[in-house]
Amino acid sequence: MFEPSAYLSEFHHRLLGLDTPLQRSAVFLAEVVEVAPEMAAPLFSEICRRPVLTRAPEDIVVAEAAFLSLVNSQWPVEHLQHTREAAAYVENAVTLAFLVQTQTVDTSSDSFQIPKYTSDRVLTLGERKSLASRPSRHTLEKAMMDPHPDVAQKLLANPRLTEDDVVRIAAKSTVAPSVLCQIAASPRWRRQKIVQKALVHNRLLPADFAITLIPFLEHRVMADVARDARLDETVQWAAQVLLASIEPATDT
Repeated sequence: MFEPSAYLSEFHHRLLGLDTPLQRSAVFLAEVVEVAPEMAAPLFSEICRRPVLTRAPEDIVVAEAAFLSLVNSQWPVEHLQHTREAAAYVENAVTLAFLVQTQTVDTSSDSFQIPKYTSDRVLTLGERKSLASRPSRHTLEKAMMDPHPDVAQKLLANPRLTEDDVVRIAAKSTVAPSVLCQIAASPRWRRQKIVQKALVHNRLLPADFAITLIPFLEHRVMADVARDARLDETVQWAAQVLLASIEPATDT
């Protein structure tokens, strides 16, 4: 009989020895696609539940690796779909709620105003990307208002950017969804609790990205998400399903 817990122990050993989240995600993906869908379905469910139940670093590392592969659209579509079918057959609601292929987000910034970095002209995309990597506080403030995801990607890698800065962007009600997706896909920033909370409560963040943050939320925040009727119903449902799956364990 397949035991997800035993398999997860193997993941712990393999992933904890690696240096970066992206390396862990690549190794996780290489391993999990070799798992038959009927076993991958309960395994993924356990991966989602363990960070909530244990808060153990090793369980968080495995879950982060799994969800990074999803937000970066790296999980092979055929294996993902077959795993979902296996989950549906046994009514595994957790896997059905969380194992979702992220969709391509419209990166057009036509409907958003480009900030004036200088007073004389609108800068090209290449110039704006270059400025977003610089240490100037004035430039950072401008880049934080830029609607293009390529600028956001450079900005998020800037060592001068602070957690407060990212929260300001993540909580904005006038921000390009593709910029929010860049934050949700950033190994550096998606791990921060206050960033997670701001993102998951921002209705502009596409639902398939928002659900990848739910297993890492504090229990109270997850409960708020489950009750928040303003959010996409699939985000609410994912939080409700995960909470329901851990209730017997947390009540004992």
